[in-house]
Amino acid sequence: MLFMSIYTWDTNMRDEIIKRRAENGPMTPDGLKILGEWTDLQGNRDIVLYEVDNNRDILISSLAWSD
Repeated sequence: MLFMSIYTWDTNMRDEIIKRRAENGPMTPDGLKILGEWTDLQGNRDIVLYEVDNNRDILISSLAWSD
């Protein structure tokens, strides 16, 4: 199955988000494959296209960034 997630954050959180991503990577479970990822030019939105066999894996990935 294909899923698309759109993550947004306050512009004042930009540096923290970059640091977390650099330290932890995308934080995706093994059963989830990232097919594409795009960040908008203003730096407060990330769009990710996933391929996954188990709905649970997409929830695990999304929850890692839900704050």
